[in-house]
Amino acid sequence: MNAKSKITLLMDLSDKLFSDKLDKLQSKFDKKIDKISEKLGTVYATQKLQKGLKVSAIAGGTALAVLGTKGVQAAERFDNAFLPVKQLNLDKSKAEIDTCRSQIREATFDVGKNLEDSTNAVYDLQFAIGLYGKDAIDTFKKVGR
Repeated sequence: MNAKSKITLLMDLSDKLFSDKLDKLQSKFDKKIDKISEKLGTVYATQKLQKGLKVSAIAGGTALAVLGTKGVQAAERFDNAFLPVKQLNLDKSKAEIDTCRSQIREATFDVGKNLEDSTNAVYDLQFAIGLYGKDAIDTFKKVGR
């Protein structure tokens, strides 16, 4: 046998012996790469979703904080507007003043006006005309509507 024939025989033999193994190895390698790609895609999508959830949670928390702050500020403005009414009625009991306070709030919402302006209007009615309580509230409602 000459050298060329030996080389050809060795190549054919190695092709027969290793070809299947190389094909199987290549197939396993491709499957592993596909699985890794899938997992990375899932991890990326999960991270993206988690980032979206974090952003939403932060935005929601900020919105609640702003609303809470605005609510506190509105309550403070009402307290400041109600102070002259309270001082004008120092002869009344705490229960009567609290009732007047809640009546002013209810009347304001019934009429659909600004709470501070309504409180100032009730104060003006009490100070200028001398009306108090239900009489002042009823007059405010009539004028407000």
